[in-house]
Amino acid sequence: MRNCLLYIFILSALTSCTEESRYADITEKGPYQDGFFILGEDNSLGNIDYSSNDFTKFKTNVFFSENQENLSSIPEGGLTYGKWLYLISDEGIIKIDRYTLKKDIARTDTEVRNLCDITVYKDHAYLSVANTTAPKILKIDLSTLKTVDSLSLTSVPDKIFAFNNRIYTLIKGDDSQYSNKIIAINTGTFNIEKELNVGFGPNDFAPIGNQILISCHGHKTNGTNDEDGSLWVLSTNNTVKEVFNWSAITPNIHEDIQGIGTSYNGLVYYLANAELYGVDGIDPNAFVQASKLSDRQYDRISVFNYKAVAVHKEDYKIDIFQDLELNKSINSTAKPIIAVD
Repeated sequence: MRNCLLYIFILSALTSCTEESRYADITEKGPYQDGFFILGEDNSLGNIDYSSNDFTKFKTNVFFSENQENLSSIPEGGLTYGKWLYLISDEGIIKIDRYTLKKDIARTDTEVRNLCDITVYKDHAYLSVANTTAPKILKIDLSTLKTVDSLSLTSVPDKIFAFNNRIYTLIKGDDSQYSNKIIAINTGTFNIEKELNVGFGPNDFAPIGNQILISCHGHKTNGTNDEDGSLWVLSTNNTVKEVFNWSAITPNIHEDIQGIGTSYNGLVYYLANAELYGVDGIDPNAFVQASKLSDRQYDRISVFNYKAVAVHKEDYKIDIFQDLELNKSINSTAKPIIAVD
């Protein structure tokens, strides 16, 4: 099941927008420190390649090399927290040593099927379960992966993140069934605190300053431009505001926005109709003047540290951008799906 779309992205500090101790207490090192992983699909199995941050080292199929077994399912997402790498898929969640790539534990029971995204807040992981018949948010123990709490939803969740002492999940939307909302969850009661209305199909998020930038896909049917892609800002007072709509650039041409990411130095990268754009800051006027960074077509982008990573739409390559310019291209041995730093 690909309810949450098979995005290719690089997970970074987005999983906890307060940068909550993500790199704290790192005491164990190994051959895979100081780099990032490219997760992908290889003959219907999951695959992990490794690249050093300076791109001088590149190793293929490293999970198999360290464990003598393949990832049994194709990863949908993941994050690093402390020394651990957590990967999610349609079939469950797996916990791996981030520095040695040695598998620790996995969970594959029916409750953790059809996982779409993961975030961490106060030493617990929160999972969005994109099951059309039983959509929910799970709170699990990071050590054991056992369920601590569960919140049933009426709509299928997509991306999930922690911000301002709440858990938020994007409701991607469907033409006939679902509203296009962001749901705010109270972490104390683990109940829905508020629903926020945004544009059609919220599909990605990125922290910038003390706010969260949210991209919405847009909508078009039968050749009619129902709604262009848009960008929204979520503030600490638990309100949202539209800051950019593609109609400001091409009012007579429909454009979709597929994803967004922000770097540590405040640069914003986003995909519109599979083309990559970049802008400095979130001023609405700046978005109108955003630069197209490449003529290539991309499936997804995501950003970590000062890098933006974009995955080619048609081949096994990723392009890495820094300061709004192409810095490096990497060939992967499998079809890239997601990369995790």
